[in-house]
Amino acid sequence: METTTNKIHPDSAAPVGEAQQPNVSSRSAHRSGRPDDDVVRRSEFKLALWVGGFALAAILSGQGFLYAAIMDLQGGMQTQIGGMQTQINELRKDMQTQFADLRERVHELSERVARVETRLGMVAAPPTDRITDFSNLSIL
Repeated sequence: METTTNKIHPDSAAPVGEAQQPNVSSRSAHRSGRPDDDVVRRSEFKLALWVGGFALAAILSGQGFLYAAIMDLQGGMQTQIGGMQTQINELRKDMQTQFADLRERVHELSERVARVETRLGMVAAPPTDRITDFSNLSIL
């Protein structure tokens, strides 16, 4: 039995008398070895560019909406903080008014006690104009 080897590439030519049959494995090995073949077809590359562009546009628009929402929240918070500061200032003025009223009432009571003590003949301590120690003062 005699064997002959053909030194012809299987895709380039077929032996005489045989029709060339495409072989998938030999075709893929042959195509991947050529330096001028592209890994990705031009249409696939264009599609990837378009998809990447749309993805980038979606990401940027999402960030824009997020930025707008954050700015709205910041504006609302500043409005609320301004309202709270107004309430705090009103409470401060109200407390000052109430403390002034309490000082006046304590001063009146100390004068009345001094008059009662003088009528009873007791020695009274000199009245003070201001209360400096509020630790024992309780408001009912």
